Amino acid sequence: MHIYRRNAGNYLQIVNTKPIYKKFDKKEFLAWNEMENHDRCMDVMNNKLKDEDVAKLLYKIINVKNKKEYIEKSEAEKAVAVMKLIDISIPLMQLSRVSGIYYNKIQKLRIGKEGKTVSLTYKCG
Repeated sequence: MHIYRRNAGNYLQIVNTKPIYKKFDKKEFLAWNEMENHDRCMDVMNNKLKDEDVAKLLYKIINVKNKKEYIEKSEAEKAVAVMKLIDISIPLMQLSRVSGIYYNKIQKLRIGKEGKTVSLTYKCG
């Protein structure tokens, strides 16, 4: 960000800022860059749940007792259940392992068709 601001010290010019400023007004770009968002990064692992615990939550949400019953559910039902777990900050890679849904598909579920983060806000307990 300092490279775009150019007012925070003596930084090397390692980024070509011209393409950005051709597409965006500088003030607009800086404001957008500082906006709060709800991105969840793979390297932030504040979740301490084991896969087995996540599976139990998934089964509870989708109202099944075990993996066999889960597999028999429709893709839409599974997607809604996974979206609810995304909402409580279960890491996407872990959700992919537990749900059997490809990671890229889970990312698309989170982002939605309009490119906005989707939220179904689910409370556990």
